[in-house]
Amino acid sequence: MSDPSLPPSARRWPWLKIVLAISLVLNMALLGVLGGVFSRLGTQGSTLRAAVGALPVDERRALRDAARDHWRGVSDNLVRSRIRDDLQEILRAEEFDAAAFEQTLRASQERLVMIGTQMRADLVASIAAMSPQERRDYADKLARRGTWRNRGVPERSRD
Repeated sequence: MSDPSLPPSARRWPWLKIVLAISLVLNMALLGVLGGVFSRLGTQGSTLRAAVGALPVDERRALRDAARDHWRGVSDNLVRSRIRDDLQEILRAEEFDAAAFEQTLRASQERLVMIGTQMRADLVASIAAMSPQERRDYADKLARRGTWRNRGVPERSRD
């Protein structure tokens, strides 16, 4: 039963503090991931984005479709639900287990890293399948893109 000495707002939603703590932790994790991504970006964008953007349209579309399929695989609702349940259990425990909390957050973040790893592997496989002339054309197109522009690689005329 509720403690009558507490104000009505504190008695009404005792679980609210836990939900807010979990929300704060997940938001901080997201800010950390985004901060890491943006700290690696130059003024012209990421190298991976430029490398994918320089591919021919059909290969770029195939890579995007593969990334979407991979994202669906790692963004399983059951896994996310289990991670949320684990975080709640750790937070509700009498003794806070910082190592278990960190490991649970790390497992969640590793799911996101898997997507980038798979995209990079798909990009490498796509380029490895190119002929030498296709790779040279690809390198020229990549040199015209923002990330590697004016880095000692002469630009070709666009005609």
